[in-house]
Amino acid sequence: MRKYALLLGFLLIGTFLHAQTPFYVKVGVGPSIPYGKFEDSDTQELAELVNIGPNYGLTLGHDFSPHFGIALTGTYWTHSVKQAQMTEYLRNRYLPAGYAPLVSELRATAENFRFASAYLSPYYTFELGCRFRVDLRLNGGLLFVKFPGIVGEGRAVFPLDNNTYDLRVSTPQVSSQALMYGVGGSLHYELTPTVKLFVDVDGLRSRPVFDDIPIQATLGPVSLNTARPAFTQTAGTLSARLGVGLFF
Repeated sequence: MRKYALLLGFLLIGTFLHAQTPFYVKVGVGPSIPYGKFEDSDTQELAELVNIGPNYGLTLGHDFSPHFGIALTGTYWTHSVKQAQMTEYLRNRYLPAGYAPLVSELRATAENFRFASAYLSPYYTFELGCRFRVDLRLNGGLLFVKFPGIVGEGRAVFPLDNNTYDLRVSTPQVSSQALMYGVGGSLHYELTPTVKLFVDVDGLRSRPVFDDIPIQATLGPVSLNTARPAFTQTAGTLSARLGVGLFF
């Protein structure tokens, strides 16, 4: 999929270089609000598990006419986890079933959820007065996801001797990629004919598939290696970016 994204990027950049009509570059940053679920027998709302995170974007755009154009956008965003909710998620989805009734305490930590996307957007544009411009976009491209490694530590009773030992459960970071789609809009304010302030709002959605995730659990003298079965994540974000664009 990456080679297709690169090909689309090269084609679009080539179009910009040979264009006789205006093109632009925009850089922005803002918040990203996550949504979606882990598609298991018991679904986990993504927004309940992670916090709102920062979103960074770079856009190259080209106006083919006064009302139509196309843009290529690259974005990157991260979400830190909510520790209490992640602990409960680890207990329900990763802790070996035989250990669950024996646990006296457990706390989980995890890396950030990380997302990157590259998408093309045909758009319709129109002016509002002499300084404002609005773009309405359809987005389609690729989403790259890093599902974080998770570590749970606590105490549990070992059933063979009824003594309490340290408990540790860990999983590695895994990655996936999938097609992505969505809609978006931009509001631009002209400072000069070349420099414009903007607000971009985009809703993006994808369904990356993750293979089995290995789980390593240790309770006192006993270690147990299991795996979480493959699953599909409905990964989505509603993001807003504020920034500056140069229009040529």
